[in-house]
This record gives sequence, C-alpha cells and structure tokens, in this order.
Amino acid sequence: MLDYSEILSVLYTKEQAEDFMAQLDFLAGKIFNKNTNMSKLINEIFAQEIKEKLELILEKNNINLSEFSSAQPFLRNLKQAVKSLPVVGLTLAFEPQEELIKKISSWLSLSLPTHTLINLSVKPEILAGAIIEYQGRYRDYSITNNQ
Repeated sequence: MLDYSEILSVLYTKEQAEDFMAQLDFLAGKIFNKNTNMSKLINEIFAQEIKEKLELILEKNNINLSEFSSAQPFLRNLKQAVKSLPVVGLTLAFEPQEELIKKISSWLSLSLPTHTLINLSVKPEILAGAIIEYQGRYRDYSITNNQ
C-alpha cells in the first residue's frame, strides 16, 4: 500500500478534500484518452502545493498516469484514503482565512492520532470561542448573545 500521508497532510478542510476527489475523478476520466498530456492536465487542475505532493508520490512509486494499469488503482486508492480521513466539525463566528485553518489543522494533528479534516461552519451568533464535534462528541466552547 502506498503512503499518501504527504498529500493528505495538505488537505485541511472537508471542502478541500471533496474538491480534490472531484479533481481526481476528472483526471481518472482523462486516462482513457491517449491524446491527453497528463502532466499538463495535473498542472492545470491542481493547486501548486497539491500538485507538487502528487508528482512526488507518482515519481517515488514509478507510477505513470498515462498507463491505465497503474493509474486507475493509484487514483482509486488515493481517493479512498481521502474518504477515510476523520472529520472534526468546527463552528466559528467568522470565516477563517487559510492561515488560521492551517494553524488549527496543525493543532489537531498534534492532538489527534491521525490527520483530520475540518468541516467548517460559520455561525455569526457566536461572539467568541468555538463549537467542536468529533466522533459523536459535541463540545460548545462558545459565547453567544444569549449567555
């Protein structure tokens, strides 16, 4: 089994993971077209950080995306690895910028046994703090107008 941890580590939110899986599906659909320049397609559809990690995994494992026999299982297994990531629900009063999302993700990586995606939601009624949901547990560390 290939180690996908490097590429998984740059997926911070559930939304990013869903977008990434849609991009993988798009890429998988192009494997059948012999005229497709897979390297160019990767450059066009993936963000720089993800593209670099993806190319590193492909190179390290001698996987050629132009060859169906190696590309199809690689893409299927990568998508399955993304689907298997645990998710933490996080509700804030504001839409955090990417830098804060990365810091929260880094903190989660230190606090939890595996890389975890953030399912972010915004609730303007929260004045401060956050609401966190993980593995069926719900913790409300927020302050609202009602308190």
